Order: sequence, then C-alpha cells, then structure tokens
Amino acid sequence: MVAVDGWFCAVVDFSADGAGAGRVNRSLTEIAMDATQSRPLYFCEPHFSLFLESKPGKWRSKEVGKWSTATGHRLRGTYSPANLDRPLQRTDLVSLRDSEDAEVLDVCVFIFAWGGMKTPDGQALLNSGNREWVCVSELIRDGRVCYLEGYERFFRLSKAGKLPGCGPAYYTKLLFFLPKSGLRRGVIMDQWTARSINLLTGMDLVSIRGSGRRGWVLPSNDARVYENFCNAVGSLAAQTDCSIEETEKRLFSEGGRVPANWRKHVIACT
Repeated sequence: MVAVDGWFCAVVDFSADGAGAGRVNRSLTEIAMDATQSRPLYFCEPHFSLFLESKPGKWRSKEVGKWSTATGHRLRGTYSPANLDRPLQRTDLVSLRDSEDAEVLDVCVFIFAWGGMKTPDGQALLNSGNREWVCVSELIRDGRVCYLEGYERFFRLSKAGKLPGCGPAYYTKLLFFLPKSGLRRGVIMDQWTARSINLLTGMDLVSIRGSGRRGWVLPSNDARVYENFCNAVGSLAAQTDCSIEETEKRLFSEGGRVPANWRKHVIACT
C-alpha cells in the first residue's frame, strides 16, 4: 500500500477503455480468474483510517420456518425444528449449501430468510411461477458458471421482469453463499457495503438511491459495476490483511438503534 497525499493506493482495473473496455463481453469466467491489475485505486482519508478501526458487524436473521410459511412457500426438505425456529448463522447456510440432500431452492430460501428479505418480496419471487433463476442458482452452486456470469444472468432476468422482489442486494447474497466450498464466490453488494466502498474510493462505483438510514442498490447496476465492486473489496481486503468475507462484514458494520462507528460514519457521509 502506498500513501499519496492523504490517499491510500491499491491496484484495481477500473479502466473505461483499453484492456478493460468491454470486459463483460469477454468470457466472464476469464474475468473472474484474471488477476491482472493495471490502474491504481485510491482509498480516501479520513475514511480509510476510520475503516481500519471498524469491526465485523453482527446480523440477526429471520427464522426460516416462519419466513417460508409467511411467503406461502413450503420447504422441500426435512429439517430439524431447531434449525427452522431460530435465527440463522452463516455457518448454517454453508452446511446446507454443501449438503447433497438439500435442493437448491431450499438453500436459496434459507439465504433469503438469513438476509431478512421482506415477506411481500419473498412472496413475489417464490410464487411467481418463474424458475429460471433457480436454474441459474443451481449452475452457480455447482460451479458451472462463475459468480460474474451468475450476476449477468440474474441481471438479465431482473431486466426481463423474471426476478420480482429480488434486486442486486439479494441475488449477490446467492452469489456469495451458493458456490460450494473451494469455489470462487462473489461479494454481497447491499446498500451498506456499496455505500462504504463508494465512500472509501471517492467514486460512485455502485449506483444507489436514498441516504441516511434508508437506501438501496439500483437494479441498473450491471455486471461491469459488480466486477469493479468485487475488485475494490478484494483490494481493500488485501491492504488490510483480512479475508474478503471479513472485509465484507466490516463494510456492512452494524446498525440498529445504536449503530457501530463505521455505520454512523457511512450514514453521515453518504
């Protein structure tokens, strides 16, 4: 990491032309595996120093049993009531994802419940009759498409009205949790991680509507935006000597009635 006039320099390709131009038109698997970095990214002060003091946020999820019932969706597998009637942990999702007995639709429902998807949105998605997104989810889980290709497919389905109630903040949760152990995964791009990255880079990498405590990632953010976002999070992880998951948790921080310091800073500045 190099300090330059109050900024901290990392390296990520955000070029709008040259080698970076049209990268989404290349094989998205090649992009996901491409470690070539060519243009500097600067993390802005005083935000970077404040981020260094941040801690991973805690998240209290919804109970999947109650949530799935409220949406009108019946889980296909047989699960212990102890797992259905308590808030989910990330480790629960990892275990379920790697289980050969769990159907991908059930895994997605657990992920949505963990993420706190609103009941009407869950109803719209799960009762839409469209299952193209489930097929995409299966491909992602098995590693037959990479997370960037998965984003592109979800993005197209969303534009076609085939992903009701589910925007980038939720389908990037699928891109993070669905790939089985050992496969490369995406990063959750919700309003808090996206607003944090925009603040740290001093750039509007991700288009967001709203401010203060309420905002959302716009569905117009395409796969190139997501590629840049993931690159930025990866660069930040490298510069802070943290895993990408740990970095994502720190970017998300913690809300509630008494937000954590990093969340307060993001609310005040974005």
